[in-house]
Amino acid sequence: EVERVNSGSAEHLDLAELLLSAQGSVASLAERQGIQMITETMDGLTVLANRVMLRQALVNVLSYALHMHQGPELSIRLTQEADDALLTILFTPGSAEAMISPASPRAVAQQLFALLDAEFEEKNSEGEQAVMRVRFHLSKKYSVLVVDDYAGVAQLLRSYLREQPYVVHAVTDPTLAFDVLEQLEPDVILLDVMMPDLDGWEFLERVRGTPAGSKAMIIVS
Repeated sequence: EVERVNSGSAEHLDLAELLLSAQGSVASLAERQGIQMITETMDGLTVLANRVMLRQALVNVLSYALHMHQGPELSIRLTQEADDALLTILFTPGSAEAMISPASPRAVAQQLFALLDAEFEEKNSEGEQAVMRVRFHLSKKYSVLVVDDYAGVAQLLRSYLREQPYVVHAVTDPTLAFDVLEQLEPDVILLDVMMPDLDGWEFLERVRGTPAGSKAMIIVS
């Protein structure tokens, strides 16, 4: 199973979106077991991983929890702790087989998470509430400051970079740019030097002369 999904390159993935997709794959199992999956997620949690491997690992860990759980509701939470995302699944194991054979969903998930550099742990006792946790290292997000009197540039850039680890901020009034620059300290500045009533090249030199501007990559348009 691990060899089957161990192909393809890593990409920046929305963890909440992939978790909900994995839940869709086990929805019929949950229905047969009479279990409702109660899910709490956070937006903006991005990881760099192989999509197929990560999705399969999530499907397997959810399948394992649904097979083991004795109760009407399965609690699934996706939260952030510092620079990590934490997936927590709470369940109450019954006296059924522990499903720890090498081919079990849990075992496969554990192998996949290890290959993805995610930390997996499970703590349980028969008849008591158990917990599975998976810790993911979040992708670094880069900030982009667009200084352009036409707001459509930033909107287009946001659309283009939607699946990438960039957060786009926009300033259409160049007189406000320095306050935003100081607060934001962007990684990239996209600067329109042809804005009306503005000496763009002089403005560029002023930007480069600030502490934040001196550290940022500046792209002139």
